[in-house]
Amino acid sequence: MEPHPGGLLGPAPQRVGRLVFLNGTPSAGKTTVAKALQAELAEPFFHLSLDELRGGYPRRCWSQDHGGVLFRRVLDGYLYMLRDFLLLGHDVIPEAVITPRMLDHYLGLFEGVPVLIVAALSEPPVVSAFERLRLRKAE
Repeated sequence: MEPHPGGLLGPAPQRVGRLVFLNGTPSAGKTTVAKALQAELAEPFFHLSLDELRGGYPRRCWSQDHGGVLFRRVLDGYLYMLRDFLLLGHDVIPEAVITPRMLDHYLGLFEGVPVLIVAALSEPPVVSAFERLRLRKAE
């Protein structure tokens, strides 16, 4: 994958960005890990979770998303947005739940980009407790 030839407001990037994918179940600590990486890394890394992007739609849209059509469109938009950021030279730390069925889709989309996939793992009781907190905050 070649860098973008140039932005509307700036020069062409010198390189394609680097991708550190945080993969794990909901409430496994991906956002916490992303923020810790941003704090420790010398270079700036962009972070935006899929949940933050999903927040652009009202909650009622998600309860009406029978068949997951809206979710798949938002997921594709998220992945293509990340790809464009990479092509413009940004280093990116996204979050995902990459299932085995979707792995080839992810790898194909980011072909030619330096990719590191990091598993965010937590014990099931910890994940359950954080998920309950997360759901309470969303109410």
